[in-house]
Amino acid sequence: MDKFKELVSLCNASVSIIVNNHKDLRQTVEDNIHKTERKYIEPQVFDEMVSRDLIVEVQFYPDTPRGYYNIYHYDIDKAVELALEVIKNRR
Repeated sequence: MDKFKELVSLCNASVSIIVNNHKDLRQTVEDNIHKTERKYIEPQVFDEMVSRDLIVEVQFYPDTPRGYYNIYHYDIDKAVELALEVIKNRR
């Protein structure tokens, strides 16, 4: 939870964690994650997401309500860590 709080403190707009939204839409992981987004996901991470039928999405707006990032993973803690890396590497 501390890393999530840190992520929130570093963002000037919202931070969201969405888990398994594809199931609400009755989609597979492959159908839910568009091919343009897949190029940003490590192949082994994507394969594990498919294997577990699990999508964790962290969406965060570090600067303004207009520019955001999406991190996809099968592990919530790892997704938050990756989001923190994105923000810290930008500065």
